[in-house]
Amino acid sequence: MLKDYTDYDLVDFLSDDSFVDWATGKLPEMDDFWSAWPQTYPHKAEIYHQAIEIASSLKIKPSGDLSQAEVASLVHKLVSSANMVQEEKTNIRQLRWYRKDWLRVAAAALIIASIAAMIYQRDEPLPGSNPQVAVKIPVVLEVTTPGIIRLADNSTVVLKKGSKIRYASSFSKSAREVYLEGEAFFEVTKDAGRPFIVRTNELITKVLGTSFSVRAYKEDKEFNVTVNTGKVSVFAGSGVSENSISSKTLERVANGGVLISPNQQVTFYRSATKLIKKKLAVPTTLSMEVAEVKLNFVDTPFSEVVAALSEAYDIKINYDEKRMGNCPLTASLSKQQLYEKLDLICQAVEAKYRIEEGHIVIDGKGCTN
Repeated sequence: MLKDYTDYDLVDFLSDDSFVDWATGKLPEMDDFWSAWPQTYPHKAEIYHQAIEIASSLKIKPSGDLSQAEVASLVHKLVSSANMVQEEKTNIRQLRWYRKDWLRVAAAALIIASIAAMIYQRDEPLPGSNPQVAVKIPVVLEVTTPGIIRLADNSTVVLKKGSKIRYASSFSKSAREVYLEGEAFFEVTKDAGRPFIVRTNELITKVLGTSFSVRAYKEDKEFNVTVNTGKVSVFAGSGVSENSISSKTLERVANGGVLISPNQQVTFYRSATKLIKKKLAVPTTLSMEVAEVKLNFVDTPFSEVVAALSEAYDIKINYDEKRMGNCPLTASLSKQQLYEKLDLICQAVEAKYRIEEGHIVIDGKGCTN
């Protein structure tokens, strides 16, 4: 009898031997089946991708097989810490207790705990278990307030109005993934070993280290990806293999993917599921040719520098204009990432910056001018 995947949830995925082995690279012969799975069950695609992330990043280091009692102790501790409701405890007890399936059982327990609105993080060994076992699950964060976000890898996200983004408090060793609904600007820290992937409902964008914008509101008939610096690979969400997306090269753009460069834009026409690339008539504000003109300053008042950065990144920057506004600043800010730019201008006025409710706040002494 064929398995019914219609109502598959995170626990089902992480209790499925075939899925976990495939997601962790141990069962390549199942690649065709599991890569095509989200196209067969599109309403479960988001849970599918979350399960891949968790299965591949769960850090459990055994020195040997755990006994059934040790597995039970581990799961009980995790479930108890989250104040599970009785129904969810029943789900745990119904999992298969194979001696060698302790990874799947522990993972499933952790996921149910997160559904209960608490993720348990622990590095020290649990009582009665092997001291070399360590469990650590990243917290999944969701932001809906417009403003600036700093990710775990120091990448910057500027979330636009009416948008929502989900991301992990720490990324896996193989990839950095975020889930976007709406519009955002990304300035990605370079990491050649870990692609940065932005998933929307029907579009997947992959970079290694660059700056770009994604616009993908649910009500839009067209989605757009625009590149400021570097290169970006864009794929239509249907028919894309996970191997192609997670590949550590941008040039692998099979399955109808498109590679775009600075001042280029790709438009995804949803009705035709078609990607069209074009060159922008006017360079983007943060493209190198524009930045080298607008973000190079010689004895420029601090107020004008802040205004230029605020306009370029479409963010709000608060500071004491009376104390700092007339301080002269000489700097080239065309090549650095946003946080590096902020470090440089803050040095000029003996100040420091912080992120507060999505805005940048600069506090400092200012100057004597």
